[in-house]
Amino acid sequence: MIEDTARGSLADDPEENEEKKLRNQLAGYIGFFKRQAQLPERTIRISMIIGLGFHLTWIFAILYLSFPAFYSTDAEVAEALRTLGVVTWVTSIAMMLLMAYFIERITFTIRRRMLQLFVAISMSLGTTLLVLAEFYYSVPLIIIADLLCGASSAFFYLIWSEAYRRRVMNSIVLNTAFAIAFAITLFGILFWLLPMPVNNLLLCVMPLAEVMALEVTLHGGRALTRPQRFEVDDSGKRLPALGLLEIPTFHRLRIKREMFLIKQGFPAFLLGLGMGPMCVQAFDMLLGMIERQENPVALIGFTSACIVGTVLVFIILNRDEKTDLFYQGIVPILAITMFFVSFVSDGFIFQLLSLLSYLFFVFLVWVEFCGLSHRYRISPILITGFGRAFALIGMLVSISALDNFMSSGIQLNSIVVNSCLIVTTLVGYLLLPREEHIREMSIVEPLEVEQPQQPEESPEEFKQGRFIARCQRVANTYLLSSRESDVFFLLAKGRNAAYIAQNLFISEGTVHTHTWRIYRKLDIHTQQELMNLVDNYSLGNEDNDIRG
Repeated sequence: MIEDTARGSLADDPEENEEKKLRNQLAGYIGFFKRQAQLPERTIRISMIIGLGFHLTWIFAILYLSFPAFYSTDAEVAEALRTLGVVTWVTSIAMMLLMAYFIERITFTIRRRMLQLFVAISMSLGTTLLVLAEFYYSVPLIIIADLLCGASSAFFYLIWSEAYRRRVMNSIVLNTAFAIAFAITLFGILFWLLPMPVNNLLLCVMPLAEVMALEVTLHGGRALTRPQRFEVDDSGKRLPALGLLEIPTFHRLRIKREMFLIKQGFPAFLLGLGMGPMCVQAFDMLLGMIERQENPVALIGFTSACIVGTVLVFIILNRDEKTDLFYQGIVPILAITMFFVSFVSDGFIFQLLSLLSYLFFVFLVWVEFCGLSHRYRISPILITGFGRAFALIGMLVSISALDNFMSSGIQLNSIVVNSCLIVTTLVGYLLLPREEHIREMSIVEPLEVEQPQQPEESPEEFKQGRFIARCQRVANTYLLSSRESDVFFLLAKGRNAAYIAQNLFISEGTVHTHTWRIYRKLDIHTQQELMNLVDNYSLGNEDNDIRG
């Protein structure tokens, strides 16, 4: 009796209960991150982080700093590099618009490894020519270098959006945050810790390292040691095989490109207007630190920690994955950061806020474009191409306007300017295409009510083809995301959660989450209702049917 009483009083000890509660909570968080590492579609991919980080570092140096202008000892050469740097911007904009508009013709062409390697070599050659222009000054040489750099960087920017789009939203967000943190850290190492010949060389070979990281991201760790695989489609055309996590259940949703150009272009232009002055402010600050030979280790380290830490907090708070839009919490953080920049004029806090506001902007735009593609099964080349191109146009307009104001001697109130940037950014973000806009832009191409059976086609194959057509029509009508379409197709075939998880390389919990979202979009409650919906769905010419 005495032992039981003592044991009971010990178990009811408030301090011990609190300690046990904390241990259980900590174990829950550790288990959460372990589960992330075990899921192939949500793993932190080193190749994705390094590859996109290389590309962003190159953009920071070449596109925004007109490298190597700030190292030039000849004022004429430095001025030419900066002035002609606009050729890189214009070429990049034109390349993105062309790739986005003709995406249906180039989809499989851009997946060829030899083409990607050729573009990487062109990008490396253009960077090398810029370095050589420092020693052998020639305006045509600089223009050729800018043309090569602009076209090749646009190509890789869009290919990386394709690689990121194949992941789920949490993975897109997490890998993007780490890639940006890696990029700004590498940028600091290149221009503060390494001597000039070494960072020149690294920038020139960086595109070649980037294309290797891209191959590993798309096709796995053994992609570099084996030839690219090809498949033959129904028409006999030889096409590059799809990469990791790309399950061709249905065709992508097709939309009206001209209408999408407006719906996506105008908001992206507004975002670019807000992004331009922040970009100038951040890189002018970094350039000043380079010229003053100040040590930026604390600034860059703290900035990277803020980016990664903020995203990790949002992922922990949304670990149940009831929404893919949790990263939108970055929007108010970005607005607050931009606003407080106007209240400080120098010092570490000013440098930190300037750099954070720009990098958070880069994070937000990249995740928004990739997420839009993932949610509605639209080509990421189309979304990112139009979006990035108009964002660059907006940046050029705002940077040019800012330069004109400064050259004319007009004094601008920083609080008013930052307030206008915040309003422009929020308006642009709110005007980005949403579900109702995607429905309006979807291309309606009704299937025939009855399709004649081919002589060589068996009754089972004919029935299966019509079943797939019904599933795709339902997925397009209700705008199911890429992964939701994969889960939906297997649910319609009567598969259970364990089977779906095994075939899609995801956890059963993720399957249940996708299933709940599918049921909510289709306004049903059971798998049997889903199967009945597919069986009864007509392939006729109903006005409300949408086909991708």
